Amino acid sequence: MSHAATLAAFTGAGPMAQAEAMSPHRQIELLLGGLLTRIARLRHAMRQPRPEARRDDADRALAILAYLRAVLDPKADAQLVAQLDTLYRYCEARILAACLAQDEALLHEVTSLITEIKQGWDGIAPRHAAAA
Repeated sequence: MSHAATLAAFTGAGPMAQAEAMSPHRQIELLLGGLLTRIARLRHAMRQPRPEARRDDADRALAILAYLRAVLDPKADAQLVAQLDTLYRYCEARILAACLAQDEALLHEVTSLITEIKQGWDGIAPRHAAAA
């Protein structure tokens, strides 16, 4: 599956042509936003008597995290790549633990971590666009 198709599948984004025209930076920005949306939906689903909704949102959140790990650039700062990989794995573990324990506090922790990453990512967007 292409990066654009994967992005569209995870985020529910519109036409693939639009996703293909996006910069890699924008694609990651959308994935981080989609991840936060999925976690919020999972928190809401935990309060509902529908386990299939929890499973779907958890699966999608975990898939986004796995994709974010897979597209880490090995040519970039090795320490940063390792830290992001560790953080994404930690978030995966916390989501799984939250689902098993029905513990929304664990999802709040993941939301806080990913929000911080997204804010940093959004902050480099103008410099990234200017360099392109």
